[in-house]
Amino acid sequence: MMVGGIVLASLAPIVLYVGILNNECSSSRSSCSNKNLAVVVTTLALLGVGIPLIVVGARRVPVTRVSVGPWLAPRQGGLHLRLDL
Repeated sequence: MMVGGIVLASLAPIVLYVGILNNECSSSRSSCSNKNLAVVVTTLALLGVGIPLIVVGARRVPVTRVSVGPWLAPRQGGLHLRLDL
C-alpha cells in the first residue's frame, strides 16, 4: 500500500505540469477553463488517494513469533511451545 501511495502521490505533480503544458486554449474561454479544471481535479484525486495510502501503509504491523523447543528435566521431557502475540 505504501508503494502504491508513493507512486500516486509522485504522479500528481507530473500530471499537473504536463496538463498545463499541453493545454491548448481555443478562442472560447470556457473550453480552456474546463481543461484546466480537469487537470486540477485529476491532480487532487491522485493526491487524495496517494497520501492516505502512504499513511496507512506506513503503520507498523505487530510481529508474531512462534518458537518450539525441547524441554528436558530429570524426570520429565517434552516439547515447549511459545507464542508471542
